[in-house]
Amino acid sequence: MRDLPQSERNVVEEWVANVCDQHQEVYSLAANQQKLLTGSVEQREGVRNKIEQVYVWLQNKEKELAKLHRLNLTHQDVEKQVERSKVREIL
Repeated sequence: MRDLPQSERNVVEEWVANVCDQHQEVYSLAANQQKLLTGSVEQREGVRNKIEQVYVWLQNKEKELAKLHRLNLTHQDVEKQVERSKVREIL
């Protein structure tokens, strides 16, 4: 650059300064975007974990319900047997 005339050197220095400014701006934007994406990933993992917990909870409730349903049917069967016994006693 020393071989360039002063006017051309000034233009080149201005270009270098502009490139440096733009580089800093792009770097800042990229850093901010990375922070946002990192936060989004963490939130997404949190939501996925909550959904997984709810899914497991629902599976457990489904098992409990199936068990209660079986017990209820057994209770109904017992009632039917009691009714049959009463009918037999009457006869």
